[in-house]
Amino acid sequence: MNRTAAMKASMIPSSPAIASRRAEAPPVSRSVDRLEDVQVDAASGLHIGTIRIGTQPLRVGIRPVSQAKVPSAGPPLLLFNGIGANMELAGLLISQLDAVETIVFDLPGAGKSPPPKLPYRLFTMARLARDLLDELGYGTVDVMGVSWGGSLAQQFAIQYPKRVRRRCWLPPRWAG
Repeated sequence: MNRTAAMKASMIPSSPAIASRRAEAPPVSRSVDRLEDVQVDAASGLHIGTIRIGTQPLRVGIRPVSQAKVPSAGPPLLLFNGIGANMELAGLLISQLDAVETIVFDLPGAGKSPPPKLPYRLFTMARLARDLLDELGYGTVDVMGVSWGGSLAQQFAIQYPKRVRRRCWLPPRWAG
């Protein structure tokens, strides 16, 4: 084993569940290994699982770049859906992004993420997204938001400018 492979192997947490999942699937982003109960959506390529951020469980989807098809074109894309939308609504878009690792999550109370204990605002959801990126081991990302998610993408970029390389938001009329 060369030095790079040994270093990568030492950074991935080991457990029987992770080891069995790794043996069944081709190598993907190590961030996927941090999710629990992972299932792969065949249509979008999303690896969908759950993770706990503080006391809030979140349903998260990560679509790794297939290194066999195309090398990565830069940092991952953090995609914010419109309010009340689940991650599957972005599946068609995500399936077309071969060269971009993509991260999307169901906001608390939307999709299959349980509701928050307290009401939330844009700045608390931006902080939740930052904490999610930290937990998954990501640094700089590109951000994109659709409809209400565009407002959240802007808030994220304002609160954490050093975490954002590029940003894009689509108004509601473009979303559907």
